[in-house]
Amino acid sequence: MEFFVCNDVFEEWTKLPLISARDIREARRIKHIFTGDLETIVVKSPSFSSKFESILLKAQLVRIFYCTKIEPSGKYKISPDADEESYKNNWFELEEVEEELYKPPTH
Repeated sequence: MEFFVCNDVFEEWTKLPLISARDIREARRIKHIFTGDLETIVVKSPSFSSKFESILLKAQLVRIFYCTKIEPSGKYKISPDADEESYKNNWFELEEVEEELYKPPTH
């Protein structure tokens, strides 16, 4: 997966580097305010072994990308066999609404 970043949309875009699974695991534990300089060394506790802000940024973007899903409102409904415990913990299954009942949004 490729991500490109820039500080000004009229300037050149920079492709973020390849990352490892270790970078993603370590990024989960880090809170960091990004400076916008991809070569800044990340000094945090717990430590980040890859050092540079560009790698931490890519790891955080990948985490967000894989944990986010956008679906149109009304396209899915909660399965009727979901119990109260699963509903409270957001572990329920979703079922697609029948085509006749779903009205897609207009442009």
